[in-house]
Amino acid sequence: MKIKILAIMNHEPNLVDFHCNAGDAVGLWRSSKLRPVVGQQYEVELDTSVMLRDDAIILTPDQSLITHLERLNPTTRLTATVERVDDDGMAYLRVATDCILMAESQGTLVRPGVMVSLTLEPTELQISPIG
Repeated sequence: MKIKILAIMNHEPNLVDFHCNAGDAVGLWRSSKLRPVVGQQYEVELDTSVMLRDDAIILTPDQSLITHLERLNPTTRLTATVERVDDDGMAYLRVATDCILMAESQGTLVRPGVMVSLTLEPTELQISPIG
């Protein structure tokens, strides 16, 4: 996923405010080799440390809602579609056409096609630059 750094919120830990196709969010920059620069664009992967549980389910497959990231200051709301769940519980969440976020899941309602909503603290949304 391509993001543009809007602001550096904190240097320890490296919290950045960013914009992408899915919206705006605040997350933890996970690279000691590449420092974020305001105004620059980066190709990144997004991950979360939050466990996806049944109470995150908001819609069934026959209802519609746009997947997105929404900055709530200081948290971020993530709304996504579950694309796949592996046998070990790893869920793949479609956030945007160019972004799948991985999250561990637990529960019987977390399955492909359902939509989920998570509110993430800035350190719970990790940003890893690619390359």
